[in-house]
Amino acid sequence: MVSQVPQIAVKTEAVVKNFGETAVLRGLDLELPAGEVTVLLGTNGAGKSTLLRILAMLTQIDSGSVSIHGSDIAKNGPAIRAMTGSVLHSPMLYADMSVRENLMFFAEMYRLENVDDLIVKTTSQVGIEPRLDHRIRTLSHGFQKRVALARALMHDPQLLLLDEPESGLDSQSVSRLEKIIDTRRKLVRINVRCTAMMGSFAVIWEIGRKDLLLEIRNKDVVVAIAGFALLVLVIFTFAIDLNQSNAKLVGPGVLWAGIAFAGVTGLNRAFALEVEGNTLEALMLAPMSRDLIYLGKALGNFLFIAVAQIIVIPVFAVLFNLVVFRWEMLVISLLTTIGFSAVGTLFAAMSVRVRAREVMLPLLFLPVVIPLLMAAVESTSHIVNGRSWSDISQWLQLAVAFDVTFVVVFAFIFQHILED
Repeated sequence: MVSQVPQIAVKTEAVVKNFGETAVLRGLDLELPAGEVTVLLGTNGAGKSTLLRILAMLTQIDSGSVSIHGSDIAKNGPAIRAMTGSVLHSPMLYADMSVRENLMFFAEMYRLENVDDLIVKTTSQVGIEPRLDHRIRTLSHGFQKRVALARALMHDPQLLLLDEPESGLDSQSVSRLEKIIDTRRKLVRINVRCTAMMGSFAVIWEIGRKDLLLEIRNKDVVVAIAGFALLVLVIFTFAIDLNQSNAKLVGPGVLWAGIAFAGVTGLNRAFALEVEGNTLEALMLAPMSRDLIYLGKALGNFLFIAVAQIIVIPVFAVLFNLVVFRWEMLVISLLTTIGFSAVGTLFAAMSVRVRAREVMLPLLFLPVVIPLLMAAVESTSHIVNGRSWSDISQWLQLAVAFDVTFVVVFAFIFQHILED
């Protein structure tokens, strides 16, 4: 769609924002013209950063209205995010990915073309070409700020939001920043081009692939899940008399209880990585429906738990001397992993900013997955006793119904969980 750019870039009407009993914005009316540089001045706590976060659609207002280039942010979020670039206090970058990998990932989130050329162009503008293959955690704060600016410029935004942009920059970097701002201010913008939103499956896969790349480098989540589950199995082999009868009776319960409790540990860590670098907010800035972030994170968690099961289930078969390598076991494992990922991703997002998240997540997660655990335990029990598909069909149906219900409902709820 092509449309004329309105003369007013930003307009707020009677905007109110409170944090608890503290009023931050009280009926703010503001008009900012297009093609101009506007500087917000005020004391600490005056609401400058809050206003920028509202314009970046990271914080919801309590009342009033906000429009950018004539579009209400409450109704046209993805389209407006496609024309907005933001650099806030935190660089919002993945510390264990290189500069190039970060920029390529966010280019995929914006579904940009000619990504290699764009990276060369924007990194040249901000002066970070020599550091393209350096991991973010090895860079100084000033260089990280430059990378964040490159990320914000790649999609050629119509509106550029900068929160204390000179913080942490040396004089040379400040001069570069001023030149970039001045150049963009002088650009004649006659049209706004809103490209089609990126394919849903491509977004989901890119987020899941990024999580897998970070896990390959850190080995935090899979090791935590597999290690904890294996520990549970080993303890139970010493705690009970593992004759054939006892193994078939208690083995399935031990297996899935171990995987469930271990999964909580891994889910906590997977979302903690996003919060540590504020990268979850960087995903929220992308022009896509936020339920895709949920599905992408759920895919990553699915892969982690699935890899852990590939390690745990063969060890379980050896320790308990049970035959579990059947197609039925593959199906119930996949269904259970999907359910664990769907439920765990939402609750991990809810609890990740809570101080006692290690306690909160199990309290939320385990009661909800009880029906799925029952289906997994009963199905595995039938499998180790040599029964057929017909004997476990009702439990498979329960697992399918659980997965479909929670994936659909939680994908809808997740976008509201992300808002302040």
